[in-house]
Amino acid sequence: MFFARILKFIFRALSFDFCCRFLAVSAVIFIWDSLVSTRPEADNSRKEIADRAILKISNALRRHRGDLKFVSVMHFKNDSSDYVTFNLRKKLGSAGVFDVKEAGLFEKINYMLKRRNKGSYDIKRAVKHGKSAEVQAVIIGNIDRFESINNGALIKGTVRLISIPDGRIITEIPVNESTLLGVFTESDFSEGSSEMVPVPWHIRFLVFTMTVLLLPVISIAFIRFMVAKRSNSCNVFVLSVYTVVDMLLAWFLCGGFVNALSVVVFLTASILAFIYNLSVMSFALKLES
Repeated sequence: MFFARILKFIFRALSFDFCCRFLAVSAVIFIWDSLVSTRPEADNSRKEIADRAILKISNALRRHRGDLKFVSVMHFKNDSSDYVTFNLRKKLGSAGVFDVKEAGLFEKINYMLKRRNKGSYDIKRAVKHGKSAEVQAVIIGNIDRFESINNGALIKGTVRLISIPDGRIITEIPVNESTLLGVFTESDFSEGSSEMVPVPWHIRFLVFTMTVLLLPVISIAFIRFMVAKRSNSCNVFVLSVYTVVDMLLAWFLCGGFVNALSVVVFLTASILAFIYNLSVMSFALKLES
């Protein structure tokens, strides 16, 4: 009987709040998967040919590494699916070829949110990255073609091992793997391409605006539950959670920090979202007073 009363109390206290948070999170996930996710996933035939190329790249780097141990793998240019870059890092580390530095924070966030990572094949940028990462060398690459058609696929590109800090090209590895049979035209490949176009800015703006406006409203029960504790630390925690979510959305809105304008857009959107969240919390405090 006592246990039943406890369950009844917990159900009354948390059920509505839990449902609100569940609906809010589900709505955000649905919007993100429907409109925001822009990274194309590599199909099985592309993964198969990429794994073969990664094995050969790993063996070639092993032969030319010399005394190098600590390296960083910059995201490959035109690796829109992230498959080659992430799995090359994994292969080099698991096989003991190098002690590979982990991917950067923003690259991990992009991967988690299914957004494209901006790759680089520039030696000067590689040297700058290598110095900041405090590694002995940086691996960069450019994917010219990574396509599938019917039951075959091909991958072409170039991988370079760059010495730090002088920027010398230690080795350049050509990548050319294919499982295609027969002759295909350019139109065949365009039809079988799995590349996706970037999300238009007005769609990104719509997703940002609707999420910022609706998330606190849908989860108002959670906000009221927290502010009812009358604790400044709870209020700061709630405000911080909503603001961090909005900052991630603002980062998506501006497409990353690609130029000065994108930074201005990010800061402006984040500040406006913070002010809105603050006003919603103030309204919730009035309801509880």
